[in-house]
Amino acid sequence: MRLYQIGWCFWVVGTGLIVLSWINAVSPTAGWVGFAIAGVGFVFTYVPRDRHFEGIYPTTPEGNPVEPTGIWVTPETRLEPGTRVLAHSQGHWWRARVIAIESDDRVRVNYFGWDPNWEESHRRSQLQLDVDVQREPLGQTMPEMSIQAVKDGFKS
Repeated sequence: MRLYQIGWCFWVVGTGLIVLSWINAVSPTAGWVGFAIAGVGFVFTYVPRDRHFEGIYPTTPEGNPVEPTGIWVTPETRLEPGTRVLAHSQGHWWRARVIAIESDDRVRVNYFGWDPNWEESHRRSQLQLDVDVQREPLGQTMPEMSIQAVKDGFKS
């Protein structure tokens, strides 16, 4: 049982004692003890929790909201599992990875830095391409053929 769950139990028990003291089922002293117990429970429920296990916060900075790129996915855009996109959810744009192409023009995405519970299905027309991807230095990503073309003065 997690600390915040124990806190909720304290809060419920304490509140119960307070209410019972109001209807004279227990002494006023028990009501004050209930007030203290409920206070401790309240504090426990607001202790910072481990974000990784909760799944309600991103686990990495890449899971934070981003600005849209304005490059919309069209019916002609080639999407496959692993393609990086931006998806709009809960009023923000988020970096996501395509994990499956579904029927009816829908795409299933997994949000970077988020628990897999947050996977969603979006229409292709509601996605944008993620062009703000950290790239390796130019010399490491160019194929040998392209390097040779540059040396030869762009001969075809």
